[in-house]
Amino acid sequence: MSENKKLDSIMRKITSGFTGNPVTDMPYLQKKCAEYKDHELAEEIFIACNRLLNRMFSDSKKILQNDNLDEIARICEQNLDGIQSHIKSGKYDTACQLLKGYLEELELKNIVHEDAQYLYFNFSEYFEEIMYIRMNKPAKRVKRIPVPFGRMYLIYSWLLVELKQIEEARKALLKGLSWNPVNFQLMSEYTETFKMEHNTDEFFRKTLDAYRIAFRSHDVARCLRNIAYYFVENKLYKDAVGTLLLSTNFDEESPMVKQELSYIETVGGIFEDPTAEDMMKCSEKYGFWCGADHDVIDIAYNYAHYALEDKDFETARYFAAILSDIVPTEEAREFLKSIPETDKEKNEKDV
Repeated sequence: MSENKKLDSIMRKITSGFTGNPVTDMPYLQKKCAEYKDHELAEEIFIACNRLLNRMFSDSKKILQNDNLDEIARICEQNLDGIQSHIKSGKYDTACQLLKGYLEELELKNIVHEDAQYLYFNFSEYFEEIMYIRMNKPAKRVKRIPVPFGRMYLIYSWLLVELKQIEEARKALLKGLSWNPVNFQLMSEYTETFKMEHNTDEFFRKTLDAYRIAFRSHDVARCLRNIAYYFVENKLYKDAVGTLLLSTNFDEESPMVKQELSYIETVGGIFEDPTAEDMMKCSEKYGFWCGADHDVIDIAYNYAHYALEDKDFETARYFAAILSDIVPTEEAREFLKSIPETDKEKNEKDV
């Protein structure tokens, strides 16, 4: 056996005993390294183990850095309050410069996305966390952190758009998405940047990505209106009409639908309303559902039932309310009504 193969075999044997926690793995590795001090490859084993120890030491420091997050989150919230005051006063440039500085300071704190045990995300609510795990099946455990990265980058990107810095806004949104890859607001605003640059093909592709994580009815409607916009830009007027009408199942009050239908009539003429079969063919052809994404519906349905089985009525109502919102049927509404209200909900009604 060659020396490289021997070394690989020894290191695989050593690393098979790792737990994933650097606090326990570091002394274990030091002990194992000592066991091979008289081996013919002792020097090579020492070098390989030392590299692993350095990496673990770095990870252990990062874990400690992620222990102060509640205080960091509190400061961020205070800073955002000040930013909002500048925005209300119309001082967008001042707000933008201040927020840029806060974000740069935050980046210097080296808050980690990942360590030996966890993946860290700033999910805005429980459904996002479940959706990320279900859709991505990460090998490591997922842990929510309180630092409002998503909201800070969202506000920062909005300010950059107002200041006509579209490319910088897109970069900011990507940073926000790195901390919350299933946040609809971040994804839809990222999508909008392509519309601003008249890149309708990329706008359409990113709209489909946003569609897959939309779990509120108004967000589903927004995606459908985006798709209709793409159809209009490509002179697919009948498909656009059908998609706009479909969006009203999820947002009846949007004034944009009436405006867009009027525009289509002006440029394309009057079309008969597409049938349900027409829309099924259209959605299959272009890769979207005639409603919320089925994976999202499955999560809402299944987790409502899991919680109900555990008699966790608050969580069951949380998921059932989402289901009732994105599946506007009598059956979904009745399911939500069938779950006992929590004391908190009863008290809110009495106020």
